[in-house]
Amino acid sequence: MLTRLFVMACAGSLLFAGEAPTGAAGSAPWSPSFTTQVRGKDRNFVAFKDSTFILVVADELGTGLGDGQDVALTGKLRKLPGGRFGLYRVDNLVIEGAGEALAGKLDGDNLYLLGSVAADGQARTMTVRHTAIAPSDAQLLHERLAGIADDDWDRRLSVVNWCRDQARSAGNADFWSATADSLLTVVVEDLVKKSAERKDLALSVRALDLALNLLRDQGLAARVCSPAWIRDHGGAQAEALARRMRGLGYSLYKEQWLPRTQALEREYEDRFAALAWKDADGFYKLGRWADENAELLPRSRERSWRCYQAGFSADPSHTGIARELGVQPQVNAANSTAGSKGGPATDFIDLESGLRVAAPGGWRRGQPIGGATTWNDPTSETAYLTVRVVRPPVDQEAQWKVLVEEARGRPGFIELGLTEEERDGRHVRALRSTWVEGEQQRFTAVLFVTLGEQAPAATIEARGLPPEQGSLDAALADCVNGTSHQPAATTP
Repeated sequence: MLTRLFVMACAGSLLFAGEAPTGAAGSAPWSPSFTTQVRGKDRNFVAFKDSTFILVVADELGTGLGDGQDVALTGKLRKLPGGRFGLYRVDNLVIEGAGEALAGKLDGDNLYLLGSVAADGQARTMTVRHTAIAPSDAQLLHERLAGIADDDWDRRLSVVNWCRDQARSAGNADFWSATADSLLTVVVEDLVKKSAERKDLALSVRALDLALNLLRDQGLAARVCSPAWIRDHGGAQAEALARRMRGLGYSLYKEQWLPRTQALEREYEDRFAALAWKDADGFYKLGRWADENAELLPRSRERSWRCYQAGFSADPSHTGIARELGVQPQVNAANSTAGSKGGPATDFIDLESGLRVAAPGGWRRGQPIGGATTWNDPTSETAYLTVRVVRPPVDQEAQWKVLVEEARGRPGFIELGLTEEERDGRHVRALRSTWVEGEQQRFTAVLFVTLGEQAPAATIEARGLPPEQGSLDAALADCVNGTSHQPAATTP
């Protein structure tokens, strides 16, 4: 595990530092010399090339500890305006190189430095006589992680805190911040795995706290709380986890905590896909559910409309669906006469309204589809027509809008033509299009024929393959030309 963390950190080092190491890091170039008291504290002195240096921490230069002395230290090089260098974590310090000491060095390099410090008020200058490459940030991280057990959560978290401190003060902030987040994410994921192995909800609670309080990652928090064993375990802690997720606006759907809007979207799509195409009432109930969840379900009105259109196609006589679409329910074919199934096509006649639609010549009656009378082309396996009656009063604009939106909602819809014309006292609107069913392209023409304000109307739809458009249009012409209204005789 810790090897994986180290590899991650090394990759992040190259990514966020934006540079490759300039050379291999080694041990400090100096050797221990002696220890003596300086300012009331034991200080180590080191030797390098017959010279002695006081060993300091970079932060201590700001206190004046090294003023006027030769010093040795480890620091991260910081580029200053004007092409000069300083050190991260040390303000008002300028580093100057003697000879080639700083040649080729870059911002963010970790270096061993030996030189002398001169003070001028609050400003200080360090003249460097020798440098050597110090361990990289990734190497420092590896040293911190070495020897930490996978389940020693406190020590692993202390490394995360150390990385965050480095980001604030040591330079290379992008690397240290990303590393801290990566290490913490792995800690959370390991807590989740270990909690599942031990069925230990306390570990799940700790993982959730880290995900929310330190990472501010609600998606990770959802993954922490989603395993089914938590709900199987039950108890106060399990309920507390669920309560916290609900408080974040999440809902549990199919064993997974999701943002409430996303959970509703998935539930809608799953329920819609599970409905049989003939289940008009199922589509109606799903549409009502979408409307009831309008505040949280994205595009709720569009989704409910989709349900009502699908339900209307399945059963145009469904009063609830017709009410939602703002149209009149259409008569079921059982109340109309068109002969018995399977014989030569006879005209469609609605006895209640007096609507007659002529059958296309040479076609045969087919199985009713969604309450509509059907005529089949005997020369084709795919071409057929359906006809439905719309009884008065007829809201022409609303009815036509439903038909057009239903056609445009089909997958792969391509509009071929939208026309409107008067034909011998008949007002005919037509939409011709192609769409995709499975992997097969289909041709559809839907016509809405009205005969006057107080007369019934007819919806006639033709379907088949694109090469059959010519024969379908000819059959539609027969139907339209034979559409008429024959009011029932009244008894004095």
